[in-house]
Amino acid sequence: DWERPIYYSTTVSSENYLNLENYFVREGLALRVTPVRYNNSNYLGKVSTDEMYKKLMEEFDWGGIDTPGIYMDENNLRMTIHYRYAFSVLAGALQDEGKLDSAKAVLDECMQHMPEETVPYNAGITPLIQGYFAVGDTATANAMVGKYEQKLESELEYYKVLSRGQKFRFSKSNSDFLAAVRDINQLRSMCLGYGEIEAARRLEEKLQLYGQDYDRLFR
Repeated sequence: DWERPIYYSTTVSSENYLNLENYFVREGLALRVTPVRYNNSNYLGKVSTDEMYKKLMEEFDWGGIDTPGIYMDENNLRMTIHYRYAFSVLAGALQDEGKLDSAKAVLDECMQHMPEETVPYNAGITPLIQGYFAVGDTATANAMVGKYEQKLESELEYYKVLSRGQKFRFSKSNSDFLAAVRDINQLRSMCLGYGEIEAARRLEEKLQLYGQDYDRLFR
């Protein structure tokens, strides 16, 4: 009875998809199972842009995340990665349909509800940066690259300081250090792909520096 469809949350692990990925339609923060097979290599499931736009831009209430001074604990901040990614997927799908103005509006809406001041840049910010590059807003994209670059560099320098203390505590930061290095590499590749050569070179220098630090500290 497809009038009462089955939904998966976008936060569910792929291990639970039961090989139904090609039958998903993405609607907001949910994946609807359909009897139709879709082939889409860009995103998980076919993006229903009209339905997703209505939900993200008009219906969803984001709970005051943008309130200055609001406290966001670790779990809430982790969820914002999924929220930001949802906006980036919608923006990308709209771009694929040639609706660049709508795509930029989606990106702007996301940053309005989840500004840097209350939701610090995290792994969920890189698809949004790419989205701004893709719609031609290079000024915003480059500014975001610079801010995220500074945050990643600050984290990596902290891990290096931590390495001078208790080895047991420091050893647990291996994956976090590597994740930050990978994000720098992702920013570098993005800048290179969109012709931002100077930024790409700057990020390449930091990538090499922190890559050497990783080899020295963890291998």
